[in-house]
Amino acid sequence: MEKQHTPQSTTDRTSKKIKPLEISEVEVMATTAAAGSSNASVKFEPPTPTKKV
Repeated sequence: MEKQHTPQSTTDRTSKKIKPLEISEVEVMATTAAAGSSNASVKFEPPTPTKKV
């Protein structure tokens, strides 16, 4: 029974930690997509020429 109580507490703590992380990730993604649109293109460019070479 003690083993069953441990995962429940871990899940509760993980859920609380995942929620703020998700919000931060969404904000970072939105900022990166809005202000870092060029960066995304640069990241996709290297693999393309590498395959052409």
